[in-house]
Amino acid sequence: MKGHLLGVFLVILVGLFGGATGPVERFAFQAGLTPLSINAARLLISTILILAFAAFRRPEALAVDRQELPGHILNGAVGIGVTYVATNIAFVRIPVGLAMMLFYLAPFWVMIAARLFWKEPVTPLQAGCLLLALAGTWIAVGGIGGNRPDLFGTLCAVAGGMGYACYILSGRYGVGRREPFKAYIQAFLWGLLVVSAAALFTGEAGTLLHTTARGWISLVVLALVCTLGVYGLLMASLRFIPGSVASIVSMSEIAFAAGWAWLLFREIPSPEVVRGGLLIIGSVLLLGFGKRKAGPRERGPAPENAVFSRPSS
Repeated sequence: MKGHLLGVFLVILVGLFGGATGPVERFAFQAGLTPLSINAARLLISTILILAFAAFRRPEALAVDRQELPGHILNGAVGIGVTYVATNIAFVRIPVGLAMMLFYLAPFWVMIAARLFWKEPVTPLQAGCLLLALAGTWIAVGGIGGNRPDLFGTLCAVAGGMGYACYILSGRYGVGRREPFKAYIQAFLWGLLVVSAAALFTGEAGTLLHTTARGWISLVVLALVCTLGVYGLLMASLRFIPGSVASIVSMSEIAFAAGWAWLLFREIPSPEVVRGGLLIIGSVLLLGFGKRKAGPRERGPAPENAVFSRPSS
């Protein structure tokens, strides 16, 4: 029982630290950085530490089969690069709580892609959850007489969720299926290279030379706490609780994100965001409940926690 409580507590910390990502990225943005430069530096710090760990503990994970290389590059560019940068843009353009809710549509993009490309069946419960989530999204973005948020920021939040859906699909069907740790390392490495190249090409990398101490502190917090800390705590929690329990508890990240935004920026969610968010959260929880009740054949090879949890962001 004590082990179970410890596991739940660790996942709550995942939500607490992960929920701080948006506000910390805003502080970095206020220090003169841009989404590309923020995430290039964040990924650089994180990747150096991850590679150092792999070289010491799992050096074989650094070697990549040439045939798998395109899959690793795609996973890094989309699953890490698009996810991080698009979500960062959303955090600085729309309310943090709304951005998190739209990001958490990722399980439904996974479900739709799995149906279209891998012919996975969609159950009536899953279809109902999708409709409920879409209704919640419509309400949350002002579909019923509410204030409509910035359109580009809203689309970036959705794109961030889609990028993470690609990361999940890579773990279920692609390069992460056989060797998850190698896929994780390679995703960070190629995500770093793609984001850094974009930052250099656009000239935004130069903002790192002119940022303040506050900006660098934000970058270090993003890398150590919101990235490596979140992943490490999540992995530690799975020693004590099932992935399905971790998946549900990790959704506390939405509440913590809204809480951090209120505490630091006095950002209060609108009634539309609250009502729509409740529908989105409820639909994802129902989807997770259906996955937990499903047999092993229906769940497929992906880890249970992959549907909900963001292992590194």
